[in-house]
Amino acid sequence: MYYETAIGKRFNSPRGVLIHEDKLYDWITENQDQPLGISVYAYRDQDVDKMRDESPSIWYNQAYCPWVPIDIDKGDSSDEATLDILRALIYNLDQSNIREESYKIYFSGSGYHLTLHGDCFNFPEEHKDLPYVVKQTMQALMMSYNLWDLVDDAVYMRTGILRATYSINPKTGLYKIPLSREEVIKLSPEEIKELAKTPRWDFPWLDEYYGQEEFADLVQLDVPPIPAYSKVTEPIHRYSCVYELLRQGPVKGRRNHTVLNLSSHFMMMGVPSSLTKALMLEWNEINERGTIALDSRVVIEKVESTYKHGYKYGCNNNLRKQFCSTRCAQYSKQGFISGELPDPKEIMKAAAKVDFVQLKEEGMQVGEQFGYPGQFQVMNNEIFTLSGATKAGKTTLMKNILFGVDFVNPDKLLPIDKLKTFIYYSSEQSPDYFYHSSLQILEGCSEAYASANRVELYKKWEDRLAKVIPVAGMFSKEALHAHLNVPNPPDGIVIDTLDHIAMSGSAVQHQVIMDAMIYLQQLSLSRGLIIIPVTQIGRQDTRDGILDITSPKGSGSIENQSRKLIGIIPSKGSTDIINLHFLADSYGKAINDVPQLIRSKGGRFKRIK
Repeated sequence: MYYETAIGKRFNSPRGVLIHEDKLYDWITENQDQPLGISVYAYRDQDVDKMRDESPSIWYNQAYCPWVPIDIDKGDSSDEATLDILRALIYNLDQSNIREESYKIYFSGSGYHLTLHGDCFNFPEEHKDLPYVVKQTMQALMMSYNLWDLVDDAVYMRTGILRATYSINPKTGLYKIPLSREEVIKLSPEEIKELAKTPRWDFPWLDEYYGQEEFADLVQLDVPPIPAYSKVTEPIHRYSCVYELLRQGPVKGRRNHTVLNLSSHFMMMGVPSSLTKALMLEWNEINERGTIALDSRVVIEKVESTYKHGYKYGCNNNLRKQFCSTRCAQYSKQGFISGELPDPKEIMKAAAKVDFVQLKEEGMQVGEQFGYPGQFQVMNNEIFTLSGATKAGKTTLMKNILFGVDFVNPDKLLPIDKLKTFIYYSSEQSPDYFYHSSLQILEGCSEAYASANRVELYKKWEDRLAKVIPVAGMFSKEALHAHLNVPNPPDGIVIDTLDHIAMSGSAVQHQVIMDAMIYLQQLSLSRGLIIIPVTQIGRQDTRDGILDITSPKGSGSIENQSRKLIGIIPSKGSTDIINLHFLADSYGKAINDVPQLIRSKGGRFKRIK
């Protein structure tokens, strides 16, 4: 059998070179000081000549999976936490009576790989959808161990590549090395890293490796007509009502109206009637509780009637109103001045579906970052304002918050899945300098170190930095709407600073700030956004060292529209220490404490009181 091989930091210089299994060891020894990758899946000998004339992007003939990988990526986790996941996996394998001869363990240079012998599963050879079968099977296995969310499932894609044993990891300068079960249990991360300074050619492999179909009952051979090969982001907030009507299928009592509504939507989106028919016939086959399929001829006639007569149904249609969401991107366009009062029963029905405690837990955990877990949680639809004195470090503190700095334990960061995505409008920093200064915060280093090691640091912090998209220049409504009308809009926006909106307008500053805050409040509700204005406090309060809810410039409109409000001001007698005030929390009592923060040279803040 043959494997696809790859060379380079991104496994693409080149990729797509097919090498026979008997020659892989020689290939690795010849190139060991380069980043090397080997495909998860193997190919039949008789297919290779044809494949060499094709692009790897169209290779769909994966035939074998001799070793099934489990990829434990380090990500933002500590070395100890990453190793603990591997130990938990080995413990579960022990409980499943899996022998050491059935798996191999590796340190990848940063995280860990554990590969299970293919005979533990006995996957059918040359299955036309082998990658899907492997992924679904491994999901079932890892979910039974409660570890599925802690491993990287991208490795199971048909194009999956795994770092080759004995090869260098360019991010860390360490090699991918084999480990014994005993070493994993007994050694510390530092001791494992010490071993990985060389390829470890002399590792004492066992005499034989094999499997005995221990997990054969978990193999998922049934492939649905439309399988899911990888995780995607569903557009649930683009047209919320349409998404729900499609998802629920032909529910008895509204099937005909649903076909008309959905056909109207597709027609207005420019979808050809033939494709709408195909989609609606697929929708008609959804077999869930409460669904009863229509006669396929009825579905086709309803679609044709919609296209023939040009039926147009919008947000105010009675059926669609049942699935309306304030988070929907179309919510602000409905035109609520219709002469109708909302139905309180409908509001209560919608409210009964919402777990507001869960929404808070899914929001920004600002209070937790400052040492107050469960408090000062910023939800969608809220304005959270940061106000502060000139040169107090407002922009730097906001970056600390957005990137998940734990101010009580500054060596730690919030898990990346707790972070929200933001567009950051800055009139003071260019996007490249924004990221440059953010690198210093995340790495906790000097500017000189960040500059000298910028390539490695950008790779290290790439995923976390990508949570915030900096945009240079003055904030404008036109730019904002263009940035929000994309397939995967952000969770929120930051405007740094709100004062610059006022300066760019023709009206007096107070009036423009008031108009801006009212607009932002409406936008947050209609789009389900977290909106964060950064603003100055008045000069007189700065001189007097006063900071309260009335201190921000344009006060009145700011505290009225802000659901959450914090402020910072330099501590008396020190320019390095700032006092943080929790000024307002509309849905709870504001924290009655004034923590003190000190800023390091790199810009990372630490709570000292």
